[in-house]
Amino acid sequence: MASPKPKEYHDYLVPGLDALISDPDLIEFKPEEQREAKCRRLFIPEFYLDQLKVFGREHDYTARGKNSSILTTNINRIIAMSRADANGVATFYNGMEAQVIPYRYDPTDPRFDPTSSTQQTIKTAQFLLTGEGAKTITLPFGYRSISHDSLAVLTGDGYLSGKTMMAGVDVAFISNELYTGRRRLILPIEASHLWCSNKRITVQEFAELFPGEPALRPQEFVEFYGDYHPLNNRKSFKNIGRMDPKEGALVPLRAQEISGGSGPKKITPRTAGQAMMVEAMMLPWEEAPIVIVLGALGTGKTYLSAGFGYYVGFQTEDSPYDKIFIVPHDPALGADTGFLPGDATAKARANAMSFEDNMIEIMRRHYANGGKLGDYARAKKEFEDYVKDGFISFDSIVRMGGRTLPNTFYVIDEAQDTERYQIKQLVGRTGDGSKVVVAGDPTQVTHRHLTPDNNGLVHAAARLANNPNVVVVSFTTEEVTRSVAARIAAQYL
Repeated sequence: MASPKPKEYHDYLVPGLDALISDPDLIEFKPEEQREAKCRRLFIPEFYLDQLKVFGREHDYTARGKNSSILTTNINRIIAMSRADANGVATFYNGMEAQVIPYRYDPTDPRFDPTSSTQQTIKTAQFLLTGEGAKTITLPFGYRSISHDSLAVLTGDGYLSGKTMMAGVDVAFISNELYTGRRRLILPIEASHLWCSNKRITVQEFAELFPGEPALRPQEFVEFYGDYHPLNNRKSFKNIGRMDPKEGALVPLRAQEISGGSGPKKITPRTAGQAMMVEAMMLPWEEAPIVIVLGALGTGKTYLSAGFGYYVGFQTEDSPYDKIFIVPHDPALGADTGFLPGDATAKARANAMSFEDNMIEIMRRHYANGGKLGDYARAKKEFEDYVKDGFISFDSIVRMGGRTLPNTFYVIDEAQDTERYQIKQLVGRTGDGSKVVVAGDPTQVTHRHLTPDNNGLVHAAARLANNPNVVVVSFTTEEVTRSVAARIAAQYL
């Protein structure tokens, strides 16, 4: 059974292939870096070399392909060093050891798939815990024996946590906690003045008011409620606070809408999650250059992103952003876009129709006369003019390496279909004066190598949760505003 709270350090680790691809430096030979050892010894399934050959075909257009080449070289180097060592191990500059374990087969297990790297990872760990493994592996004097207490699987793949499959092996996740960026609390009526009058609750006051609650994280949102509470009678979202790292206190939302300067047209949030997203986007880029949004279909993620781009980017005279740049949904990592018509921009734009449709709809509403929407042809022409003049640009994931996007409102859409090492590359394209919105729905993963808890979107949310310049926003399934049908789909499908 997997341990509910894995230890931070184990003597021995079996790294999952996804962990090695995400962090190839784990077994990289760089004496100048002297990275801290993860354990005393890594046990690496030899089978990974076969899978890395498959990934290596993507060397020219994905980070996974490039990292696969590095891993193949280093695993082969470990094998060569092991043959020259009496104990059959390779030793790194930081003292950590590595040993490659041959293929594991189990013809008696009907569920065993010898072509699966995940299954090979599991079988390797189980082999090390058996008597056969104890006889095969030589440990120097003073080393603890390999046991359930000293061995773990290091992975980001939630599949490896299955209790039946793991058979007692501890699982140390890279990140298995989904940080939502929000919480809902009852505000004691006697403490209302702190929020309604003082309009702030300090970190110390929060700890006193909510003694059982974890400490507030930077940029975290708190929604207050309570029976017979004066906050419940307000129609706006003044019952929501944000942990401002500059003030060191929970403060009311600054922005209640997305608007174009002093113009009368605006977009107002309809749910608490939308209010949080509006606040995150309207914060100056210096305070929040990265906004990560997790939400089900129909919660307004793309609509609000398009609205912010239109009003703040094009309808505000002193806008800090010169253009909008969209990296759309690309489930095949660019490998299957060649058949699409047009140049590289046109191919990427074909996958960004959701953003385009929302932007055109916002333009129609901007030119609405009373209750009648503006002319579609006019909105469509305006959008095409922005694209033609380069104010709105599209590009695929595979063409983003090495680029810099300064003074840009940058949207990475459907980010649940990016891999963990890939999201690092994409967010890293953000230049000075830019804001990036990383949006997606963890439950709608379509990439064949990813799972809802093992993708770039949730990885970014978990790893950047405590950064004061990153805002994480999430929506509940009850906050679907597209339609009744969409709400049903989000909640029950």
